Amino acid sequence: MSDLITYSTTALAPQSTLNALLGVEAMLYLGEQVEPPVRHFFGTNTYAREMTIDPDVVVSGAMHKGSTITVILTGEAVVWTNHGNKEYYSAGDVIVTPELTKRMWYSAQGCTLLTIHGTTGINTNTPDKATLDELERQIIVPEADFEKEIRMKEYMAHGHTSPDNLKGTE
Repeated sequence: MSDLITYSTTALAPQSTLNALLGVEAMLYLGEQVEPPVRHFFGTNTYAREMTIDPDVVVSGAMHKGSTITVILTGEAVVWTNHGNKEYYSAGDVIVTPELTKRMWYSAQGCTLLTIHGTTGINTNTPDKATLDELERQIIVPEADFEKEIRMKEYMAHGHTSPDNLKGTE
């Protein structure tokens, strides 16, 4: 077994769970950094990212602006989210993840996963740095905006109109 830091998110509210994940992520930065191998695939307004997680490695993922679909291609993994979930997945599982979800992955034996995102105007099979930078702007919530984005989603879920839609209507 690994020396993985574990914690329980069972009784935590979503914001507390997000803070717990960010705390674990900060501790991970103190250790050896591992960059999992990644392959990029592009279709019309679609981006897929295949990542291989080595055994006994923890990967802290980005928070995405939109929902994603992830397919576990090989192996098994346990995934914690900022919504307080802890789920176990294995090869063949398909996961639909809601927008504004931060995930942390751990696999004792290693796994390969494919995450699919919707995009706008990125249709290439030869991504360069500019393409990947634009893709990141489209799909990833910067850490500084986590709380604002989560509060806006809760505000909209209660039937309120986005403050952005109210501009110029005084």
